[in-house]
Amino acid sequence: GSQTGNSEQHAKDFCTFIEIEAKKRKDFGYSLETHHSQLDDFLELEHADFPKAGALLVIFVSSYGVGQAPLGAYRFRDVCNHWQEQNEKGELKDKPMQGLQYAICGLGDSRFPTFFQNPTAIDAALTVAGATRIGDVGKADAKQSGDNAQDKVIYRWRESVAPLLLDAIPQIRKVPDERLKMMQQSVLEVLVEVDPDY
Repeated sequence: GSQTGNSEQHAKDFCTFIEIEAKKRKDFGYSLETHHSQLDDFLELEHADFPKAGALLVIFVSSYGVGQAPLGAYRFRDVCNHWQEQNEKGELKDKPMQGLQYAICGLGDSRFPTFFQNPTAIDAALTVAGATRIGDVGKADAKQSGDNAQDKVIYRWRESVAPLLLDAIPQIRKVPDERLKMMQQSVLEVLVEVDPDY
C-alpha cells in the first residue's frame, strides 16, 4: 500500500534484492521467484491466491490520514480490522493465517500523530490471525536524516531480514496446499462479510 509510490518502489526494489541474495547463497538450493503487487490487488485481482503465491508475504506499507491504510491497501486493512475485532470479541474461530510467514516494513513521517499506525495495525492483526512474523518490523521515518534517513533504515532492514527470509524458505515450502487453500478461503469469506459486493 502506497499513497505516494514510495512503499511500492521499495517493494519492487526488495524483489530484485532478495532474488540476488538467493543466487549468492551456494547452500540455498531453491530457485526464488518473486512477485510484487498492491495488497488490494492481491485480494481483489488475484483473489488472495495463496496456493499460487505461497505462504510468504513481504509487506511495505505506509499510513495515510489519521492512521488509515494508503491507496492499494484499503481492503487489506479491512480484513486486518475484521480479524482484530473478532479477536477482541473472542469470536476469531481459528487461526486463519496459520502457516503464513511475513515480514513488514512500515514507512511514515513522525511529524504526524498517527505515524506508524497502519503498519502496527497490520502487524498485530496478522499475528492474532496466526501468521508468524520474520524479523523485526522495519520502521522507516521520513522525518529523520543522516544514518536514520528513511532510505538508509529500509536498506538496513532489508539486509537484516533477507537471510532470515531465505532461511525460512524450506519450512514455507512445506506448508500443504490444503492449508494454502484454507487461507485463501478464509480471506475471501472476510472480504464478502466486510463488503457484500465483493
